[in-house]
Amino acid sequence: MVVFRTLRSWRKQGTANALRMGRAARRGSHRRLLLMADLFCQFVRNKQILQYFKWQAARRDAKISEILLGRFLLYALHADSDLDVEQIYFSLASNLELQKSTMSVAEKLLEKGRTEGRSQGYWMGRIQSLEEFLDLTQSPQETLGAMDLVELKALHQQLHGQYQRRFK
Repeated sequence: MVVFRTLRSWRKQGTANALRMGRAARRGSHRRLLLMADLFCQFVRNKQILQYFKWQAARRDAKISEILLGRFLLYALHADSDLDVEQIYFSLASNLELQKSTMSVAEKLLEKGRTEGRSQGYWMGRIQSLEEFLDLTQSPQETLGAMDLVELKALHQQLHGQYQRRFK
C-alpha cells in the first residue's frame, strides 16, 4: 500500500520530479515518464514485477535514468518481499546496458542500507549501555530495531539525561 501511495504522490509532483530525474521539461518526455510510472504501477498491482523488467529489457530504444531505475527497484523490492535483486538482474539479461545499470543502482542501495544499519546499530548499542548503567531492563533488539534513527536518538537523549542527573 505504501508503494502505491508513494508512487501516486510522486506522479502528482509532476514536472519537479521529471526535472529531478534528469528528464527534459518537454511535455512529451514528461508524458512518457508518467506512462512508465502508470505501467509500472499496473505490473506491481498484478504482482508481475519481473515481467515489467523483462519488458523493459526487450525495449532496445528505452533508456531509463539511474534515479528512475533506483526508484522502481525500491518500489519493486518493497512491493514483493519474495523478490530478489538477482531475479531482476537475470530478467534483464537481454539488455546488458540496463542490466549493468540495475546492478549499479542495486549496489548503491545496498551500501546505503549498510550505512543506515551501522548507524542504527550504533545507537542501539549506546541505548542498551545506558540502560545497563541505569539498572533498567534492556530494551529487546526487536523493539529497538523497529525504531527509526530519529526515535533512537530521542531515546538516547532521554536516557543520557537520566544518566547525567544520576551520576554527575
